[in-house]
Amino acid sequence: MDLYPAIDIRGGGAVRLTQGDFDRESSYGDPLALAGRFIAGGAPWLHVVDLDAARGGRPVNRATVLAIATAAGVSGVPVQTGGGIRSERDVDELLAGGVRRVVFGTMALEDPGLVRRTAGRHPGQVAVGIDYRTRPDGVTEVAVRGWEEGSGRTVSARRPGSRRR
Repeated sequence: MDLYPAIDIRGGGAVRLTQGDFDRESSYGDPLALAGRFIAGGAPWLHVVDLDAARGGRPVNRATVLAIATAAGVSGVPVQTGGGIRSERDVDELLAGGVRRVVFGTMALEDPGLVRRTAGRHPGQVAVGIDYRTRPDGVTEVAVRGWEEGSGRTVSARRPGSRRR
């Protein structure tokens, strides 16, 4: 099993949200310094998320993400990133900037064709990450836009070969 330390970026700083709640945040300081500590500690990969972009769709912290990818790349540590990736142009910019793999979330549900096209253009460099939370009624629902909205799609275990509902 591989464990990827995560650096979530909000407002330019490294943070951790409790259960995706933007009102329950812990600060971890400078994201680039945190990346350096993870790299020095032997991290095999870094997982970096622009939470502002995930929430609003605009690459608010893209320069910081690319700075982390550059610094990590010098050390031989690959970076995967997600949050606000909404177009092929976003993917091209991130990969050209040193990111090894991009992670689609919201767009995997809203525009699966975009994800398929992008994955075809960049084999092995595109992934899909699905966030979810259990609603008060007990239904487990896929969350989108940085955990801010429910998608109306539920999460359930399916047996191999079973039909999608």
